[in-house]
Amino acid sequence: ISSSQSLPPSREFSRTGFEPVSSSLKNKIIEHLIQIYGFDLTQLINSQHLQIWMRYEKIYLIPEVHLNHFSCLPFEYLGMLLGQFLNNSLRPSSEFISRFGHTFSKGKLKLNPFQAHQWVDGHDIRNPHTGLKAKGQYLLIVDDTGRNLGLGKLLEKRLRNLLPRGLI
Repeated sequence: ISSSQSLPPSREFSRTGFEPVSSSLKNKIIEHLIQIYGFDLTQLINSQHLQIWMRYEKIYLIPEVHLNHFSCLPFEYLGMLLGQFLNNSLRPSSEFISRFGHTFSKGKLKLNPFQAHQWVDGHDIRNPHTGLKAKGQYLLIVDDTGRNLGLGKLLEKRLRNLLPRGLI
């Protein structure tokens, strides 16, 4: 019986495009999430043993165990997309909002039942009466029961629905 052993697939992690974020950017991300959403990213990073990395202007949370033990294995997808900075404002990813939005203590906007129905159908909310000054900020959208409906962007005359089109 003949056996041929081959080496497992391998790729240097440096060729993936991922780069660790600087400590100043890490602090900016952490402060932004605390200030806007009341979310403690430091606690999540420490409890889940994660690191913050960037790839093509997007920010990811990557498990330390992968970086320490499996970094040469090829991958299709790695970690969780936290978001990206657009015009000096962090736009959280749909994945991050979906997974951690229920823990946000601020940065939320509640829709009435009619608006919530429009929202889950993929429509923007025209002339929302929010009591907030519209500055293009990203908000967690919830229904009247507190259920997470995804991410929205508050503009002057509308609340822009940022649900991924594949989910609508």
